[in-house]
Amino acid sequence: MTSTNEKEVGSKYPPGEENHEKWYLKPVSILGAILLFGPLGLLPLWFRPKTKLWAKILVSVVVIGLTVLMTYETVNVYRKMITHFENISQIYESSQQNPKTTS
Repeated sequence: MTSTNEKEVGSKYPPGEENHEKWYLKPVSILGAILLFGPLGLLPLWFRPKTKLWAKILVSVVVIGLTVLMTYETVNVYRKMITHFENISQIYESSQQNPKTTS
């Protein structure tokens, strides 16, 4: 028979704190890390022992997929902006070369 004051063998937490989880392994903290840091926020997810493997894989695939998609779209927007700036520059240069005379 064991006393309630003794630690259980193999217990990771002190008595009465079996459900204690470090702040950076809580789901809210992991979600915040993913939203702030993108794929780097997946690290705490993979170190969290309570999360099932299928959930880790699913979340990782979704986050990495969204990151690739957003990177692709950012490059497209950048290319379109460069094209628009070149067009504006050509319009401006042509207006400087052919000034209209007002009488």
